[in-house]
Amino acid sequence: MKAEITEYEFGKKYVSIFKSSKLDVKIAYYLEDNDRGCQITFKEDVLSFDEKKHSNLGTWFYNWQLKQGAKKQLKQMKNNVLAYAK
Repeated sequence: MKAEITEYEFGKKYVSIFKSSKLDVKIAYYLEDNDRGCQITFKEDVLSFDEKKHSNLGTWFYNWQLKQGAKKQLKQMKNNVLAYAK
């Protein structure tokens, strides 16, 4: 898996592209201040996907990994947002 940060603006935008032989995915987090604090928007775009190279188990495992990674990333982002707000 090759990962590349394609867009980054501290406290506002985090965008990466993940490429492998089976799929290319763009994952983005956008932060926006609002009256209640901060809204975080998560976006995942599948740029390419080779269905022949995936099994149901592989797809389930990818989704599980994505959720675990998202939890970790959201925790890091929360810490960054809190540090930025101080």
